[in-house]
Amino acid sequence: MEHASKRGEFWGVGALGLLACTVFLAINLGSCTTTPLPLEHSDGASPLVESRTVGSRPAARTVDHHLWDVRKRLTSSFTVEQLFGDGEITRLLGHFDISVPPGCADRTVHWEITADGERIGQGRLRWLRKYEVPTELPVHGAPATITVTAWWNGGTGTCPSFALGWDDAGLDREADFNFLDPDFYPG
Repeated sequence: MEHASKRGEFWGVGALGLLACTVFLAINLGSCTTTPLPLEHSDGASPLVESRTVGSRPAARTVDHHLWDVRKRLTSSFTVEQLFGDGEITRLLGHFDISVPPGCADRTVHWEITADGERIGQGRLRWLRKYEVPTELPVHGAPATITVTAWWNGGTGTCPSFALGWDDAGLDREADFNFLDPDFYPG
């Protein structure tokens, strides 16, 4: 009788271990498929990039803050890093932080974002010194390149440049938990 009891304990511990491994894998694979796709600078004006961690474990992630000093006009392109999964890309994420120097609030700042050359967002800002502009814009398909363009009617001695920051830029996609599908894996 004692031998059968130990065998039952062994199978119970084994089943519990298998369940724990399955849950661990499901959480990690799920986070791979729901994490925003990061953008990597590829062409144009290079931003100063600061990385920081947001959130708490196990859902903590690193986000980038891109910063430019724009004198007259800026164009900067980003490629989309392909990660695990093939969930449908639904929108661009992030927000702009824009600030103009004192005495320059009457200048107009323009911005535009394109996905593979198709305009997905644009705006014009005037009369304030600081702006926070959400860049959560719908995206159709899976773009290979995101391009940011910004310009203003400054760039003179009294208004030499404005600061453009882009926080947490990435592409949001629907979850794809089918890790048995061959196109789940990159490349």
